[in-house]
Amino acid sequence: MMKMTEKRLKYGDPKKAVKLALNPSSLNIAVAIASQGKLLAPVKEGQLRNSISASNLKETKLLNTMSGEQAEALDTKGLKDGEAYSGSNSDHAIHIEYGTIKMVAQPFLRPSAELIIDRKTPADVVAKYCNEEMEKELKKRKEEYAKKVGL
Repeated sequence: MMKMTEKRLKYGDPKKAVKLALNPSSLNIAVAIASQGKLLAPVKEGQLRNSISASNLKETKLLNTMSGEQAEALDTKGLKDGEAYSGSNSDHAIHIEYGTIKMVAQPFLRPSAELIIDRKTPADVVAKYCNEEMEKELKKRKEEYAKKVGL
């Protein structure tokens, strides 16, 4: 453990500095992911895009403030100090992100996180999600073929 020295007194307490920087930095990362998510979100009426925001315990950013349908702020229940959410509280966001039995997934938040946090190129992200969808389709067709031939 570091002893109190003149140098430490001059520059302040490093633990306190890290604690103070944690909330704004995590919120800034969440805002970057939400911003990218707004760009990637499929738009029909704009409700999904307008509902994407970023929140921590103290504030919410990027929430739609225009006229029309207003989205509510993300629920921060369960968040700890220094954590932030980035996402949508729209009912259909999860169905669009992951798809359904009858609808192909159109991911927008997962690729956003990869672009921002992992710093992947857009081509890598698109290739990954295209491969995932092709694998799902291949598996589905193999199962249909197996039923058809009686395997």
